[in-house]
Amino acid sequence: MKRFKIIFSVVAFVLCAANAAFALDYCSRYQIRNAAIGFTCITAKGYQFTKVDWRGESHAWMGPDSVTWSDYRFSYANKGPDNGEIVLDSEAVRECQSIGGSVPSVEDYKRAERYGFREVIDRASGTFWTRNIDAQGWGYQAHCGSNYPCRISRGSRSIGSSLMCVSY
Repeated sequence: MKRFKIIFSVVAFVLCAANAAFALDYCSRYQIRNAAIGFTCITAKGYQFTKVDWRGESHAWMGPDSVTWSDYRFSYANKGPDNGEIVLDSEAVRECQSIGGSVPSVEDYKRAERYGFREVIDRASGTFWTRNIDAQGWGYQAHCGSNYPCRISRGSRSIGSSLMCVSY
């Protein structure tokens, strides 16, 4: 019995030490903008994000679903040809394509919000284009704030809005 207690104690110590060596901390505890490529943290919602190098985008983050989000890309119009569901060509679409990505969908924003992506995406407050449109041709936008979750609404596609890009 004594031998079992010693072995159990040694195994418990080794497991605790290994866990401490690989423990991840919460994203909110760090200066995210200054994090190095490869830095990984956990959002308050419990999901892991890793800072990655995406075609020179120094502030890109890969989420738990392997979708990579770019940093804020300035203001672009999202007016152009569509197929009745998504915008096929616009300033916003071309900007994301220039870095090998695409304009996020409404579902991308909803999923990322569930993961807590605003904790790692610097400047993720504002109004951002999605690639989706409604039956009348209005564009869907994600309105994200620092103190409230992203909300989806419709907006004129000819007006410039902020942009983030995703890569799958």
